Amino acid sequence: IATSSGTDAFKLILYALKPKHSVLMPAFTWTSCKNTVDLMRIRTKWVDINRDDWIMKEPRALNSLVVPTFTFGNIRKFDLDKVVYDAAHCVGAKNYADHGIASFVSFSPMKSVTACEGGMVLTNDKTFALKIKELRNTMSRMSEIHALIGLKNFQNRKKILDDKKETFEFYKKSLSFLRFQKIYHSNFNEIGGLCPTVESRDYLEKNLKCVMEIRRRYDPLNVNLINTVNVWNRLFMLPSYHGVDKRKVVTVIKDCWEKKYG
Repeated sequence: IATSSGTDAFKLILYALKPKHSVLMPAFTWTSCKNTVDLMRIRTKWVDINRDDWIMKEPRALNSLVVPTFTFGNIRKFDLDKVVYDAAHCVGAKNYADHGIASFVSFSPMKSVTACEGGMVLTNDKTFALKIKELRNTMSRMSEIHALIGLKNFQNRKKILDDKKETFEFYKKSLSFLRFQKIYHSNFNEIGGLCPTVESRDYLEKNLKCVMEIRRRYDPLNVNLINTVNVWNRLFMLPSYHGVDKRKVVTVIKDCWEKKYG
């Protein structure tokens, strides 16, 4: 069910479910998820992420709704009944058929397959889908122009996603001093690697900011969770847009690294 944004897709899901207890989410995620839950006046409980795949640890949730983030498009199923997947980065990813209660995706400009703006609710529950459609039609429709842009880009998704996978594999092979995300099934929407130390990450960002795009992902929403803070402190995001000159990127980063670390 197409919506005006990924955030609105999540909002519709929460509005339809009306969770009576808390919502469990990773502290390593986009802040709009937190804002959406806060606006619904639902209590949030923060969960740490795994050190290797950067996806939240699977909690022992009895009554709470669990909302894992598929970090950077990396998909891992949770064996839980009350689960809604934040699949904002996952458009076009293969082997993605289990949506829990529902999933939501984004077509914002930073996504692999973009509509310039927009989102979507995915569910295998026909009754729940009808409920979401009714809500969407009154408050969160995707505009026609965004739908047309999204459809056009979706037709090119194989070429885009093949290029993203090739970029990830090239970076992983070429930048051996970075520790890359453990991958299950991914569309490689965003690509980053962990530097050996906080200082080395800061060194790269400081010395490369004038020659390449530097971005941080994501500000920790709870600073008391060890893995969340450790990944955030050491994560160096790499240019990964479709068509990026990955060989030039690698050359620039390696030259910078070798000047200090040999």
